[in-house]
Amino acid sequence: MEISKSIYPQFRKEFFENIMRLKTPCVCYDYDFLTKTIENFKKDLSLFSGSELYFAVKANNNAEILKIIKKYDLGVDVASYEEYNFVKKLGFNKISLTTPSLNSHEIQEISKNIVIDIDDVEQINHINGENIGIRICLDNSKYKYFGISLNNTHDFEYIRKKNKKIVRIHFHANNFTIDELVYRIELSKTLIKKYPTIREVNMGGDLLTLYKDRKKFLKILIQLNNDEIFKNIRLIFEPGDAIVKYCGFLLTTIINEKNIDNQNILFTDSSMWVSAPWGVEKPIVLNNNDSKIEYTIMGNTMYYGDCFGKFLLEKKDKGDKIIFPGFGSYTISNFRKFHLYEKYREYMIIDKINFKI
Repeated sequence: MEISKSIYPQFRKEFFENIMRLKTPCVCYDYDFLTKTIENFKKDLSLFSGSELYFAVKANNNAEILKIIKKYDLGVDVASYEEYNFVKKLGFNKISLTTPSLNSHEIQEISKNIVIDIDDVEQINHINGENIGIRICLDNSKYKYFGISLNNTHDFEYIRKKNKKIVRIHFHANNFTIDELVYRIELSKTLIKKYPTIREVNMGGDLLTLYKDRKKFLKILIQLNNDEIFKNIRLIFEPGDAIVKYCGFLLTTIINEKNIDNQNILFTDSSMWVSAPWGVEKPIVLNNNDSKIEYTIMGNTMYYGDCFGKFLLEKKDKGDKIIFPGFGSYTISNFRKFHLYEKYREYMIIDKINFKI
């Protein structure tokens, strides 16, 4: 199988020309970019025969996008009872779930159908069946409040006394570097030796960090094929950002402009604070030949901190449109109805045709 030179395909100029006709604010997804990205990740992960690609639903829960993801036979990672029910209705069968925030009824219902990766040892008291997964607490990360610490021998003794079988271990934390991957692999080997019932290892997401050294990552995957301990293990990766972030774009219109203290301020019909609280990337400049002006771009709320940032752009006027890239993940799924603003329209662009989704 031929591995692509780049995990992400090139955008076509026609895509941007096409979306400029749409009513704003809206988020536009490039179907070809999304599907090619999924194909490329699947090819990469296939270098280890036991790999599986899942998608983190919290990144984007648009039903039409999830249907595309399902068509490519990806599993899904969910973190709530509501997300679980949503993906079940869409027909997903490969589902990973871990959260400390399930009540006893929810645990009982979900565990009838899938293995839950417990976040707290008390959750096993409500689980149907003997099989459980465990979210491993990474004690030195900002995620140390989640999962079960390997230093907590009491919890593992409690699991043994309750006659539960650990069939999966689950890691998750940001800053997923190559060194961190090696650490998780070695830790997994130790745990598999201790608990031979383990048949799955979920490495979590944040593939964008891991892919900063793609060559080393792929080499590690290849080497795992010769590892006796991993030969019967299913290895799961569950990115969100890495799959959908770059296929989505915010299209927004300039509603007003001011010059304050010699600063050019543009006010748009969308809001960073409402829809992209974790930040945005630089707007797309379609004509690099034009001279550039520095603009401060503000959102449409009355919150003074609702600022997309300062950017060098071609000359802009009222009614002009701005395109922000990297809007496919943790944007609409993070949307809050401040000022009673409605969620932005979402469009999937397929062969130059705009489909509202």
